[in-house]
Amino acid sequence: MRLFTNAIICFILMCLPCEAGEQIHVQNGETVTLNCSFSTGTETLWMKQNPKDVPTIILSAGRNSDQEGMPEESHYTAFIQNSSVSLRINNVTSSDFALYYCCGRSGGQFKFGQGFVLHGDGEMELAEKCEKGPHCGQCEVCTLYWRLLVVTASFCIILSSICLYFIYYRKGTTIAREELQSKGKRTANNIQV
Repeated sequence: MRLFTNAIICFILMCLPCEAGEQIHVQNGETVTLNCSFSTGTETLWMKQNPKDVPTIILSAGRNSDQEGMPEESHYTAFIQNSSVSLRINNVTSSDFALYYCCGRSGGQFKFGQGFVLHGDGEMELAEKCEKGPHCGQCEVCTLYWRLLVVTASFCIILSSICLYFIYYRKGTTIAREELQSKGKRTANNIQV
């Protein structure tokens, strides 16, 4: 039963679309700042996701870190603004046109911030792909899994109902037979007396 429950949870998580979030139009060479929509207690991760790709961590920063090892003129920089870690992308190029979102741990739970879709001229196709969610390539498989799940669940319900019917039917006929036998014995005893 635990395997079945885990499979259902896995299917649900695989099929949930990710909010694409705010659309931001930028030009090559510009600098853009993305603000994380929540404040975290320790570390914040910024992730980048191109359509049909898995997310990649591009930056890790925290309120207590000094961001060692980050060159001053890095392409991605982080800074704390209003108790949250914002991401600054310097000198934007077409390879930066993607979905970005922040993730952090606060109070023992992971939280994901609002996503941002960066696109330039002629890149609206990317924004439309991201609006469909990160699992777009899996939608057909997901639909197949859901159909299979519904058919299997329906079959199990019908089979269980049939089994229960025959169990109670057999139990009922056994009880009725025992009552008839005991009634017959009482009648035979009354006749002999």
